[in-house]
Amino acid sequence: MAEAASHPKANFIDTETIGLVQRVLGRHGRAIPVPHLSTVDKWPNTDGALDIQNRAGKIVGTIGVQVKTLPSNHNLKFECPVSFLLYCMAVPCILLGVDTQADTIYWLYFDGPILKNAGLEKYKSSKTVTFNKKQSFDLNRDDYLDAWEKIVRKNIARLNEYDDVKALNEQLLQKTNKTLGLTDEKFIRIHEFLDELNKGLEYDFPTVRKFFYPSVWKIGMAYAHYSNSRLDYMLYGISKDKNDTQIKQLDEHLVDEMREIGLGFRGYGTSNPLAENPAHHARDVLSHDVMRLVERKLLNHTGNALLAREFIFAFIDKFHVQLGLPEKDLYKISEIEFGFYEYLPRWIEQAYGFMLRVERNNIRDRIQRKGYFDPDVLGELRPEEQEEIHKSVLEGLKRGTGPVRMANTQLDLGVFEEFFKYMRDNNQSIERVYAKPDYSRLKNSSLIFNIYDRKTLRANLKIVFDNIQEVYATIIENNFPTLNNELAMLKPSNRAEVGFDLKDSYQNAGPSYTIYYLTPKSLDQSFRIVSEKRLQHLKNQVWSKDTWSANGGEMIATEGDSLRFMFNSTPLLDLTYEFLTKRLNKYFDT
Repeated sequence: MAEAASHPKANFIDTETIGLVQRVLGRHGRAIPVPHLSTVDKWPNTDGALDIQNRAGKIVGTIGVQVKTLPSNHNLKFECPVSFLLYCMAVPCILLGVDTQADTIYWLYFDGPILKNAGLEKYKSSKTVTFNKKQSFDLNRDDYLDAWEKIVRKNIARLNEYDDVKALNEQLLQKTNKTLGLTDEKFIRIHEFLDELNKGLEYDFPTVRKFFYPSVWKIGMAYAHYSNSRLDYMLYGISKDKNDTQIKQLDEHLVDEMREIGLGFRGYGTSNPLAENPAHHARDVLSHDVMRLVERKLLNHTGNALLAREFIFAFIDKFHVQLGLPEKDLYKISEIEFGFYEYLPRWIEQAYGFMLRVERNNIRDRIQRKGYFDPDVLGELRPEEQEEIHKSVLEGLKRGTGPVRMANTQLDLGVFEEFFKYMRDNNQSIERVYAKPDYSRLKNSSLIFNIYDRKTLRANLKIVFDNIQEVYATIIENNFPTLNNELAMLKPSNRAEVGFDLKDSYQNAGPSYTIYYLTPKSLDQSFRIVSEKRLQHLKNQVWSKDTWSANGGEMIATEGDSLRFMFNSTPLLDLTYEFLTKRLNKYFDT
């Protein structure tokens, strides 16, 4: 007679271990599993997550946790899977080592900065980690909870990009200052530079200040070298609640050390631009930081629903599998919210856990190098693997997960969240903006310009150019509030008329557009798409020997380019940044 199936002994050990952890956490009342910890250890990286509360009973945040049973002769040592440590580089986690015989729980915390120089590439499957008696707890000791609360708060700060600034300030406070109380003519120049820089950050470029110097009151300067022929320095933030100096001098031997930990220096080896013209150098610094944000499309875009819809759909179209969403033209807000905040982190956990187990495509080195997880690894997974990961994610929804450090260089996750939160406040659903491309049209030509016929492309173009002026104005108001006139989209004209050269199919060169800037008698500023007849008239005016004129106004400039941006995933956003880049370059060059 066949015997009924039985559970392996390991399952009972796991149950006893998890039971002790939950009993201790329950007694102390500040860390609770969300929704529970897995008692059968089949998950690749964590057993779940913990909500951490402060002493007042308010939830501070969440952190991932992995629970392991320690052998009776552990001597505070544990063979920790390297796959778990690599996972911790992007998803901060707490490892609990449970001594069930002594009813004692030891803990270690791992994250990217801690593991950065751990040399994990040297280990094949596991690395010995050592617990600390001071980092242990039982039914009668709860001091670990304050430490966990600090860790969670630090992770929240890091995800908000404050960590680098905080580290910078701590380094400077510890290892400087030799200039306090000194008098020198160079301090006049430095103060003039800092005054101009702080003024620009506060009034003209508040987004730069928020992005690069969050929670900072003023910017200070720490220099390593200052002479007529050389300048090496770094900028640092001064908090409003801290009494600090605005100028510091660094010991020369600290420069390389600080460069290594990512506290960037500006260096000039043949001249000192600050000594020559402090205000001009401040403008150069501002220009550099502004254009870094513009290049990566990381400005504040909130305030335009069409732009938000464009980006949200571009993100979903690219990552719909990773979000657990079907491809369609209308999504409920609740679907997107679930996909981004619940499904995606678990998909990342399962996908990277699988790739680590099978050592796919040098995944260890990539995690160590980047320090974050990229959803754009779908192409490295076979269809049957994707299906298995999907099943694991659905099962994993019963468990909690900690904050996951994710990033993508093409479609920034922070920008997506910015747009989604804006739309969530006022909408129940979000609809696709543009007509979808028809890839069947590429059967006779692989040229990307053929994914639309002439009529469809013009309809999509009309959406972009009918809204470009409003979108541009919103981004200027959000990011450059005092420069509306200097960065005006139509300046120095009052009206811009745009025409397109479109075909039904392309063999070589693709479609293009031309903008004609006019100064009509009316002061009404507008941006208009013109008919083919009007376009031909404008073309004739360009080549006319007479004074350029159009309906009583003067044509003062033309501008043309390829319509390649229309074949990107975010054409309206991309074109807006093209206009903005040209006008910012002109502004900073004057």
